[in-house]
Amino acid sequence: MNKELIGFCAITLLLFTSCSFFSPKDEKPYVYVSVDDDDYENMEALQLTKVMGNGINLGNTMDACGGYWIGYKKDPLEYEHAWGMPETQKEMFTAYKAAGLDCVRIPVSWLNAMDIANGDYTIDSRFINRVATIVNWALEADLFVILNDHHDYEWCALFGPEETREEAYRVYDAIWDQVGDYFKDYSYKLIFEAANEQWGAGFYHAFEIGGKKYTEDTEVSVWSSSKEDFDTFQNKCYDLIEEIGQYYVDKIRAQGGKNDKRFLLMPGYDTSMTYTADSRYKMPEDPLNSDIKKLLVSVHFYGPPAYSILSEDAGWANVANSWGTAQEVRDQNADFAQMQRFTREGYGVIVGEYAVAKLKQADGTYVRKNDDIKWMTNVLDNCDKYNYCPLIWECNDYFKRGWKRENNTDVKSFLGFEDEDVAELFKNRSYAVEKAKEN
Repeated sequence: MNKELIGFCAITLLLFTSCSFFSPKDEKPYVYVSVDDDDYENMEALQLTKVMGNGINLGNTMDACGGYWIGYKKDPLEYEHAWGMPETQKEMFTAYKAAGLDCVRIPVSWLNAMDIANGDYTIDSRFINRVATIVNWALEADLFVILNDHHDYEWCALFGPEETREEAYRVYDAIWDQVGDYFKDYSYKLIFEAANEQWGAGFYHAFEIGGKKYTEDTEVSVWSSSKEDFDTFQNKCYDLIEEIGQYYVDKIRAQGGKNDKRFLLMPGYDTSMTYTADSRYKMPEDPLNSDIKKLLVSVHFYGPPAYSILSEDAGWANVANSWGTAQEVRDQNADFAQMQRFTREGYGVIVGEYAVAKLKQADGTYVRKNDDIKWMTNVLDNCDKYNYCPLIWECNDYFKRGWKRENNTDVKSFLGFEDEDVAELFKNRSYAVEKAKEN
């Protein structure tokens, strides 16, 4: 998750309330037009989110931004390890599949492999080849794959000021011309995601890379400005999202290969459900696919933030170690209900990240929070109800990627969900299990 947006997301999520209450699992799932499960070329977005089932993020791995101390265009494994994750192995993806997961999101920070501060916009071949190896392993394990441009030093801030916008498009072209062309003949099970959480307020954040400062932070915040000023600021952000989103779709569609029908995932405004469901958010036109929608929208869910984001007390809130009051359930349900705006129009909805942070203990270790299964179950019930595809944000917390600690010291090899109740929850949410239930 973008750490610089945590406070902003926190306020956003806390502001939204609802007076309705329902139990999502008691409702019928969204009805979609069905084709063969393997006919991705003719599949529409609403069926794709159904067959994508339930997923996971390969978090803090290829998205780790380590260039400022590692340097740029270095050995890809240096970035892969930069935030403490193990080297990615083929067995991890077969373990995902065995755990009941159907898709994986592979976040990538492409500027690690470039040196834009010195005018080098070519992605290092070692880096893109390493990403391709990881994508190949995932596809071979029969997983859908979402490939994106993730943290990437928050370079999307170049889009905000007029004076840096030309550079923004230069960087965007450099990334997606190379990535799009490299993967254009890959299976339709590979989905391109245009960005992460930076579309929105991130257009007006500070950006510096390679010792070169490009922009200052000029965000207008909801909690420190008038409603009029904030609305004006948001209108600028919505307009930019519409412009860049259309540019992205046109670019990918023009690349040929399978990119003319590839599913494309468009980031929501700050990936906030509330801001993305706003009528000011516009999905791009996709003339090559006017009969079958191939576009999806991405949102994240971390709410309430004191429970789902915090591991310990922070300046803006005290950590919460419980969840599940009637009001908390209503609030969560209402957040998810908003995104029906898109499914009603035929667009798929991807909940690209959701998670419950573990609780930090006095000795520095972390333990699961109370009610995490209840929180995750309700998230997944909402996704079942509305036909959204959820992917848990994972950095070796619940799903161990090659190691786990016992007695706080011993490290043992392990692949999978460490706790039986969590493993059971996800095992029963695979597409195969859900399809069997419907039949």
